[in-house]
Amino acid sequence: MAVLTTNKIMNAAYWRIKHKDVFHMKSLYIMMYEWLVEQNWAKRDEDFPEKTYLQNEAAQGGTELWIFWRFKKDPFRDRAPHGVSKFWEWRIRIDFHIILLKDIEVMHQGQKFKTNSGEVEMKIWADQYLDPEGEWDKHPFLRNWINIFRGRVFKEEAETLKLELYKEAYRLQDAVKTYLKLKRWYPEPEEMG
Repeated sequence: MAVLTTNKIMNAAYWRIKHKDVFHMKSLYIMMYEWLVEQNWAKRDEDFPEKTYLQNEAAQGGTELWIFWRFKKDPFRDRAPHGVSKFWEWRIRIDFHIILLKDIEVMHQGQKFKTNSGEVEMKIWADQYLDPEGEWDKHPFLRNWINIFRGRVFKEEAETLKLELYKEAYRLQDAVKTYLKLKRWYPEPEEMG
C-alpha cells in the first residue's frame, strides 16, 4: 500500500467516551459489534477487524483490557449509480482501554444479576481517504493532478461524503451513550413527539 500524504486524508470525526460505573463489558462489546455489522463496516461471517486484544490481570485486583478495531468501508457500496469506488475510502479506528474491570453482582428489582464494574475509555477516529491505494501516485500523468482534482473537481463530493461519515461516527457514539445511559446532547426520538 502506498504512503498517504496528509492532503489525501480528511479527518471527519473524533470522539472519546470515558465512563466509570457498573456496566456489562460483554454486552457492550456485542452491541458495538452488531451495530458495526448492521452498518456494513464488517461482515458477520468473515474475520472481524480486531487487530489487538490484550488482557492483563492488574495488581489492584481488576482486569485491564486493550482492544483495537480497524474498519474500512467504500462509501459507494450498495449505492447506484456508482456501486464501488477505488477513489474514496472511509476508515474508522476504535480503541478501547478498560481498567479495574471486576465481576460483581447487583440487585435489581429483587433479583441478583452478574455484571462488571470498572472504567472504560473509548476513542474513535473517522477518516476519509482519497486514492487509498495510491493509484494516482503511481500513474505518470495523474500524479501531477491529484491535488487539483481534490481541491476543485471533487471538493463538493468530498465534503458531502465527509459529512455522511461524520454523522455515521456520531450515530455510533449515540448507540454507545444510550447503552451506557450517558447524557446525549440532542433530543431522543421519543421525546421529539
